[in-house]
Amino acid sequence: MLDTLKTLHSLGIHEGEVFHLKQSTTAYEYSADSLKLKNSGTDEGFGVRVLEGRKLGFSYSTSKSRAGEGAWAALSLSKFSKETGFSFAQPGKYLPAPAYDPKAAEIGEEDLRDMVYAIAGGVEKHAEVVRIVLANETAETAIANTCLLFAQEKGTSFMAYAEAKSGQGYGFDDYSHFRMLEDPAALGERAGIMAKEMRSPGKLPTGKYSVIFSTETLSSLFGLLAYSFSGELNRRKISKLWDKEGQKLFDQRLTVWDDPFADAEARSAFDAEGVPSQKIPLIEAGVVRNFYYNREAAALAGLDKGGNCARSGYSSPPSLGSSNTVISTGDSEPEAELAKYVYIESMHGLHTANTTTGDFGAEVSVAFLNEKGGKKPVRGFMVSENIFNLFSKIECIGKQQEQSGDFVSPKIAFSGVSLVS
Repeated sequence: MLDTLKTLHSLGIHEGEVFHLKQSTTAYEYSADSLKLKNSGTDEGFGVRVLEGRKLGFSYSTSKSRAGEGAWAALSLSKFSKETGFSFAQPGKYLPAPAYDPKAAEIGEEDLRDMVYAIAGGVEKHAEVVRIVLANETAETAIANTCLLFAQEKGTSFMAYAEAKSGQGYGFDDYSHFRMLEDPAALGERAGIMAKEMRSPGKLPTGKYSVIFSTETLSSLFGLLAYSFSGELNRRKISKLWDKEGQKLFDQRLTVWDDPFADAEARSAFDAEGVPSQKIPLIEAGVVRNFYYNREAAALAGLDKGGNCARSGYSSPPSLGSSNTVISTGDSEPEAELAKYVYIESMHGLHTANTTTGDFGAEVSVAFLNEKGGKKPVRGFMVSENIFNLFSKIECIGKQQEQSGDFVSPKIAFSGVSLVS
């Protein structure tokens, strides 16, 4: 890294940044009684940003020896950028945020294959296997810039997903964390049980219902809401929340954090520009408190903010992003306290939502109507709602949090949700 910075100086580039990423990945897919190795190998490269005349350019190289070429490319591309008050991050103090599991880093391919078969065995206790995907990744990340910032960390990522069927019933379960999955057979069993329970789904009459979403589905819903917390959209006044900071727009029991220290998939000591991680309230007791900003978006807005920079890899420029989304607990037990509610495990179609207005319609594929202590499977209906209204009509919030990827939340019951058959 330091050698690459010296290369920038030798080329007469006085303001620059180098991002280094090395990833080792192993991925398997199982279907039709066949196990295939989908990916196995290491990818490494360097992303280079150069600031020249208040304009920012980006390029990349796949080897240290070609970093000079990447720097020159970034320099030449900078002239096409907007002139901003951007500057690279200064050195800072990094608090511990370990996201590395030695067991995940050291596991071999034979053991990974055994895990796939264990998942399949769990499914087959109740249903048929449709598909199983398992991926394990180890990554080393480092950032250095001409402000003398240097940050590095290593992390692991482990993902498992199982699909099952039983007659016309469909089921699934998944896992995503920096820690290795401890009980693969149990994951398979959950998918198989869901498929078995969905064998004979009924119709749900159109109406307004109390609804609890699975943690995974709630994560997707909050992702739609999070779009409006973009600092860039706020600056351009095209977010529905652009002038709403400090205003109460949501249920007063709702508090949401962007928390890079949470025990979830996106834990990190710094963001993708080397800015020290910080826990930021997005919504506090229903009040809009903050927006996501990386240093470039903040510079364009004339603000001294940052900490929400993300990268999809070394070959793409950094962008605005989030870390872990954490919803604070409440004082209820929604599933025990509600006399009648619909529990939605899975739905699709949120990609068609109007991200500006928040209107969406999503088709539900797996759900259960819970009433009088029993439950029956239902599907073939739509959730037709507005995301801003949805988070304003919370019925109750659970006491215990659950984790799905980079999302941590208790169970939340929403009242008067429009379900259309």
